Amino acid sequence: EFSWRQKIYAAENLNTRWLSGAVDEITTEHVNIAKCRLQLFDLVIADTLYTQATKQILCPLNNWISGKHCSNDEKEVEHKSKSDKLEGTTPHFIGAWIERLRPSFEIYDYARLLSLKQLKQHGVKDL
Repeated sequence: EFSWRQKIYAAENLNTRWLSGAVDEITTEHVNIAKCRLQLFDLVIADTLYTQATKQILCPLNNWISGKHCSNDEKEVEHKSKSDKLEGTTPHFIGAWIERLRPSFEIYDYARLLSLKQLKQHGVKDL
């Protein structure tokens, strides 16, 4: 009866779908395939480690000496948080949404750990 609705949200968990090749329902196997494919990358750069990865690995590796991301003169800009768009949303709805996107969260967390490990292997110290 509700089978027509299954395709409405087929674009969720895009990182898991992209890395695993999943088209329909995401399974644990898809998550594991995505993690294996991440391990094949030469360097995974997590968003929170972007500055260290570019300045200490990518810039020297490619002989980039100036520019927005390679210059040592660049001052760290404090990130200013935006207002919480979920304020006022029921905890039940937020929990359901998190559960629905769990495969993406799992891949993201794994990518962050892999990025940290790879940066340490490349000699990055200020993590």
